[in-house]
Amino acid sequence: MSRLDRTRPGSLRDIGGFAGELCGLRSRETLRDQRRHLAHSGLVGLRIEPVAAVRTVGLEQRVTPLPRAQGLRPDSDSATEFADSDPLSTDTATRLRLLGHGSGKVYTNTLRIVKTNIEQQFAIVARMNSLLDRGLDFTVLGGYSRAGYAVRKRMWKTEPEAGVAGSTVLVTGAGAGIGAAACELFARGGATVHMLVRDPDRGEKARAEIARRSGSDRLQLEICDVSSLAAVREFTAAFASEHGEIHTLVHNAGVMPATRTTTGEGFELTWATNVLGPFLLTALLLPVLRAGSPSRVINVSSGGMYAQKLRPDDLQLEGLEYEPTTAYAHTKRCQVILTELWAERLRGSGIGVHAMHPGWADTPGVQTSLPRFRAVMRPLLRNAEQAADTIVWLAGAPEPMRQPGRFWHDRAPRPIHRVPWTRESAADRAQLWAECLRMSGLSEPDLDPASASAAAGR
Repeated sequence: MSRLDRTRPGSLRDIGGFAGELCGLRSRETLRDQRRHLAHSGLVGLRIEPVAAVRTVGLEQRVTPLPRAQGLRPDSDSATEFADSDPLSTDTATRLRLLGHGSGKVYTNTLRIVKTNIEQQFAIVARMNSLLDRGLDFTVLGGYSRAGYAVRKRMWKTEPEAGVAGSTVLVTGAGAGIGAAACELFARGGATVHMLVRDPDRGEKARAEIARRSGSDRLQLEICDVSSLAAVREFTAAFASEHGEIHTLVHNAGVMPATRTTTGEGFELTWATNVLGPFLLTALLLPVLRAGSPSRVINVSSGGMYAQKLRPDDLQLEGLEYEPTTAYAHTKRCQVILTELWAERLRGSGIGVHAMHPGWADTPGVQTSLPRFRAVMRPLLRNAEQAADTIVWLAGAPEPMRQPGRFWHDRAPRPIHRVPWTRESAADRAQLWAECLRMSGLSEPDLDPASASAAAGR
């Protein structure tokens, strides 16, 4: 094996680009190695001149000009010039110019060798980023904190709102925290944003502030308490009649009451707000989602669901002493399972369904419901915009539509279970689906996008 084949990546100062960069080529060393390889091949007169070399930061590839190689130029009459574009990515080209003279013959295989070395270095970067990402995810603290976001952000090529221009979005729980941050990112990206809130005064303050910061005039306030099935039916009937299509529905509204609370319709409040209301809202908006296809439904879940197993025989946990975090985490487990079930049912319809975990964020909900957790973890908590990043990315990026039903965190799909004893059976999943239909007053035919609008009037 030649020395060129063993060329190592240069200047590895950090893994994944967190504190430094991984440089694709080190010009002097690479030129020296290439010349030695060519000399052993009998191409004594060949000279190699790098026109550009690849510099890689995380997974992002950039072209950085390098100075020309020094030395005597070959005779122009006998020079043979080769130029090749390296299709390592759609937006990066690496060109190598080879100049030869005398009786030496330049073989195109030399270019392949050089390209292979570059590709191998990119593969090393990708593997390092993947290992770093998995390590952060495994540690939980590292992955869910603001530090994990900072590391992973260096690996991303685009801003979260890059793909949402011209789309119409409906976000629940939009009056504060992650929901409001998502609305601002959508607005900055050029989307029309419908902000669904329960409190009109609070919602209007949030809408005005987002409009001021984003400069958008396409923010519209919508009023609905998603814990009330009657309110959801009333809202969806009016919304569908006024708006022919939407492209993204974000279920962000969520509660974690300190004591067991029952809604006017007889449902436990956490279950009604986090699961049942969003289930009905999705079902009744299927026609406008289908009209806007390709469209997406995004369920904002939580990593707390990892600690809970589905209880299909007691979905509202009436048989247990009420504990806020247990009730909340159980509803988040239900959200993720329903995401998979919706994705299976809507496959081929043009509607993709996704779940995501925003990480640990310093939001009004955390401040109110988990004050001790916030007091201890505050230096590590993400801000609302960092927590909303993956929500907005899921709405516009092409990758999620190729993997519907997945559970995402920081723009990557994550496992649904971390321990075997939280796994549910197919029968458990079917029972969850059937109970959601029964409690919401729906039937299977209502889930056809063509007939869902009729169910809204019941």
